[in-house]
Amino acid sequence: MNQAAGIIMTAKPLIFITLIILPYLLKSNEVEENYMLVKTRLEQAEQTQSQDLVQEILKQPVYNADHQGFQDFATGKLQENSLPFAEQVYLNHQLMRYYVSVEADFDQSFVYLVELVKLLEGEKEHVLKPIMLGDAYFIASWINQVQHDLPRSRKYAEKLFAHATSYQLPELLLKSKMMLAELTQHEGDIAGGIQQFKTLEKEVKAKNDSILLNRLYLLLSNAYTDYDKEDSAFYYARLAYDLVPVHNAQLKAFSSIHLARGYMQSGELDKAIALTSEALLVVENLEAKKEIKDLHNFLAEAHKSAGNYEEALNHLEQFMTLDREQASLLSAANISDLESQMADEKHDFEMQLKQAEISQKNKQTIALAIFLVFAVIFIVFVIRGYMAKKRDAEIIRHQKTMVEEKNKEIMDSISYAKRIQSAILPPQKVVKAYLQESFVLYKPKDIVAGDFYWMETVNRVEQRVMGDGDLNPKSQNTNLILFAAADCTGHGVPGAMVSVVCNNGLNRAVREFGLTDPGQILDKARELVVEEFEKSEDDVKDGMDIALCSLKTQTTNKKQQTILEYAGANNPLWIIRPTANCLPEHVLREQKPRGEFLDDTGNKELEAHLSLTTDNYLLYEIKADKQPIGKFDRPEPYTTHQLELYPGDTIYIFSDGFADQFGGENGKKLKSVNFKKLLLRLQDKTMEQQRQLIDEAFEEWKGSLEQLDDVCVIGVKV
Repeated sequence: MNQAAGIIMTAKPLIFITLIILPYLLKSNEVEENYMLVKTRLEQAEQTQSQDLVQEILKQPVYNADHQGFQDFATGKLQENSLPFAEQVYLNHQLMRYYVSVEADFDQSFVYLVELVKLLEGEKEHVLKPIMLGDAYFIASWINQVQHDLPRSRKYAEKLFAHATSYQLPELLLKSKMMLAELTQHEGDIAGGIQQFKTLEKEVKAKNDSILLNRLYLLLSNAYTDYDKEDSAFYYARLAYDLVPVHNAQLKAFSSIHLARGYMQSGELDKAIALTSEALLVVENLEAKKEIKDLHNFLAEAHKSAGNYEEALNHLEQFMTLDREQASLLSAANISDLESQMADEKHDFEMQLKQAEISQKNKQTIALAIFLVFAVIFIVFVIRGYMAKKRDAEIIRHQKTMVEEKNKEIMDSISYAKRIQSAILPPQKVVKAYLQESFVLYKPKDIVAGDFYWMETVNRVEQRVMGDGDLNPKSQNTNLILFAAADCTGHGVPGAMVSVVCNNGLNRAVREFGLTDPGQILDKARELVVEEFEKSEDDVKDGMDIALCSLKTQTTNKKQQTILEYAGANNPLWIIRPTANCLPEHVLREQKPRGEFLDDTGNKELEAHLSLTTDNYLLYEIKADKQPIGKFDRPEPYTTHQLELYPGDTIYIFSDGFADQFGGENGKKLKSVNFKKLLLRLQDKTMEQQRQLIDEAFEEWKGSLEQLDDVCVIGVKV
């Protein structure tokens, strides 16, 4: 039994070597066959001097068939002494592209790039020179841009522009312009970069090249992301994604990364995760290491946001592993040294290049010699890697626990703040006691809100003047009901803090200063709010928008009247009146600008306009003063509007959260006109039914999107 086990253990390294080497032996024939086809076409290109044929040759890289097999084959071919010039150029170009797109090894790519430039710049004219030298300039500019050496990247982009102009190469010329626009963006002039991209759009479309247009739209998407315009970034990401041909899985995968970022920003995490997971499968098959690492990082963040902590941890571990593997490859200093040697010490560079080739051969020999040793110690590295992953996972779990504890503390504090804020809001039973036919729809965006509703009742005595100028002893007690819908700066905790200051200003204006006129109340509230915020050393411009109403019933000339007074800071008042009430004497008229009532002959038209109508109802809108309750450059006294209401009239005041909500099929704002139409449709419902239906309409419009702002709507029926 022990002898058999020993034989198996001895055979294991040989089995392992066979399994590793055999696939490459099988694939090497495929690489060589592909290369022989390329060699034939290179000879045809030299004979015909056809640039179109060169383009076709470059569209099908040999390394697509077998990465490792191609690398070994190409480096071996380049060591041949009598290798034709065209094959030297082609193989250096393919190795340059291979190390950029597959290995993400920029140092190694630049070695072959420098050799390629040296070959082509030293050749006066050759059919491969226009396209391949231009591509080398493009790769050099791109690598330097990735490594944040923008001046050197611009130098190569300008070289590419001059080269493409000289050889009249439209596609390379467009690439150079796109690269220069991208550099303008990265140099800090984002708006300038976007403008250059937009200028190029018509020129690229004229080429009828979907892949080139895809690249332009992806660059525009990146630029708008840097510009903090996520809607525009998502728009161009969608355009780029839709342009990709069905059969081009690689480009579809790269384009989907940008689209997934847009879904992530809009909160559509399921779509972002699904799209990115599909892209990951494609780039893993392509062995595109940089993209694999970036996708694992994105998926870790997306799963974390979705609450899938185990998935997030798994992707984070894979990202960290790949990041450690690639850290040594991204060395901008090495590229700068190579470029300097090429320009100033050409001879020394050639010697170093030969030494590098010798060193590479030695490395291959040494690698073969130590392979068996590596097989023995492989298990040690596996165990160490497992322990490192386990340790990293434990650190992440500990950090996750700490974050959850902090979140709980914060949520507990916010929940307590909600109790405090709820205490300053009038209870629903109090609202119903004074405004029986009414509703309040209150939907904070977060646990606490910047919106609030307010109500105060005032019992005042109105003195009637007799004909001889004496006071009528039969004075009338009038219960005045003040109510408001207010929208303070911000939402959540900051908005709630501002709402406490503004609520206190309204209370003091009525209780301490005895004001009942809505316009005067807003004047005093503004004064108190500004006074409170001016105590700070900072320039605080927070405040609120508000619609404030007072409602009372009085008897004039033996006729009972319901009088509404309204003043607004940016927030209007809507009145819906049945058409049956719209007799000539019921036309909306203002009874006083400020001060005493005017008689019938002194009435003047109210500053209101008929906004919408149906067969049975009219909707009037009374505009608010265009100034907030807070610091303002040119403050004016707030206007009090007074008018008579009739049975069946319904008044509405509200914050802007309802009309500004994004949603619907196209993700657009609901807008005031649609809010008005909704209210007109609900006039045959009770006030409680209206509240429920308005709430349902809001949720249906919002759909899966996040609530944008706090919502407060108050309706009162006479």
